[in-house]
Amino acid sequence: VSQSRYDHCYAVGMNDFVSKPIYLDELTRVIQRGLEKSGRMIQPKPDPVIQSPESHQLNLLLQQDLKDMNQMFSDLERSVGIDLKAELLPKFAISIDECLTGLQQALDNHDLLNLNRCAHKLKGASGQLGANHLAELCKVIEIASQSNDLESVKTEAHKLLTLANMMKNQLNNSFQPATPTSHNT
Repeated sequence: VSQSRYDHCYAVGMNDFVSKPIYLDELTRVIQRGLEKSGRMIQPKPDPVIQSPESHQLNLLLQQDLKDMNQMFSDLERSVGIDLKAELLPKFAISIDECLTGLQQALDNHDLLNLNRCAHKLKGASGQLGANHLAELCKVIEIASQSNDLESVKTEAHKLLTLANMMKNQLNNSFQPATPTSHNT
């Protein structure tokens, strides 16, 4: 692209570009920059505590779920013309918190019925918003609890509790309510 063409495009409103041939990684970076500048991208922040291979894997699942959720909200806004992210994600974070509390209590009490109920509730909320890995972990816990397999439930519940807490933290960090301003008249 010649400099004059480049300057002309920026002058009429272009805010980034990808030159031919188009490479997927370059296109992805340009799209991410645009989403970040517009404030429409949920940015996963690396968790410095994560060290183990299992935690690393959960962090990758979190990043994919956040990306999928972003895509779902983007598609929804394109379809209906309304951005529901700011309304629905804080409610999802509250739902995660309620389910985590219930899961932990049920786990402490070896209560497979309530483990199943909490996992089912979180699976539904997660799946509706595109957090498919979180929903899948819930499904595994549902199946294990229905089979009365407490050991499998404990193993999977640890992963679920970790991933769900990471998700909740990301959502809480991404969607802090605006602080009201006072105006003196």
